[in-house]
Amino acid sequence: MSLDRRKEFEMLMDVFGKEGGDSEAIRENLGASMVLNKDEIIHVNSTKGVIISSEKIKDGIKAHIRVVDNHKVERPVHLCFGMLPKEGRQVIESVLHIGKNAKVKIMSHCIFPNAVNIEHIMDGKLIIEEGGELIYEEEHFHSDTGKIKVVPRFEAIVEKNAKFFNNFYLKKGKVGELYIDYHVKLKESAVTELITKIYGKEDDIIETREKISLEGENARGLILGRIVLKDKAQSKFIGITEGLAPNTRAHVDCTEIIMDQAKASAIPEIISHHPSSKLTHEAAIGQIDQKQLQTLMAKGLTEDQAIEIIVNGILS
Repeated sequence: MSLDRRKEFEMLMDVFGKEGGDSEAIRENLGASMVLNKDEIIHVNSTKGVIISSEKIKDGIKAHIRVVDNHKVERPVHLCFGMLPKEGRQVIESVLHIGKNAKVKIMSHCIFPNAVNIEHIMDGKLIIEEGGELIYEEEHFHSDTGKIKVVPRFEAIVEKNAKFFNNFYLKKGKVGELYIDYHVKLKESAVTELITKIYGKEDDIIETREKISLEGENARGLILGRIVLKDKAQSKFIGITEGLAPNTRAHVDCTEIIMDQAKASAIPEIISHHPSSKLTHEAAIGQIDQKQLQTLMAKGLTEDQAIEIIVNGILS
């Protein structure tokens, strides 16, 4: 690794560590990992059973991560997609292929500590073979100011008896503009959970569209959204479940909390093509629990401190 890349690597790891991430796991090559700064790969480490390859494209990379059949990955795979510059565009095209009966946890960290005008686009394709399991956690660390546009999109195919759990967190810094678009296709007896937790502030714009298609008999799915907004932030949550096979089950659960002049909308959509498919939804938009707020303030906290504790509880 060149001196410049080593410096960039250490700067990203320092920010990641300060935010509570396991930077030593990446530094010490304790598991498979990849680190990207803007459009340059500055670190990559494959391990037994986990093969990471990539190629450069305009403004970013195309990455392929494969877990071989029957392999249980003991340590999480770490992906760090960072941008140290104040301005720029980062594009990531990824293919995640989880083999038959393989099991892995992938932790994706998106770090933009100096962002003034940044665009981050991720297009993913996920294939989880029969009996496989993928836990994918994506957490963002943004600067407190600046213009950031984040566009995460993926299509996942979850084969028979496979499991896919996706968690998206954006709770620190300014969101900027966020446009999520997920589509999961479930085969026979497959299971998925899509969990999204976001804290919007100032003039943030948040739009999420998450869809589960239950294509195989006995497939199960959950879409869960927790969004907190203050100042003039805006959000639009769309959760879609589509029952296409017998004995399928899915639920959409969205809770949005608004403060100040924030605006929120929630649109659960359920589509059934089979009489034994059971699809349900629940959506709520409201304010901070005033009794809980008063209780915390009675213990000596300021209103802002009490609100932060409540928000952290909702998004934890």
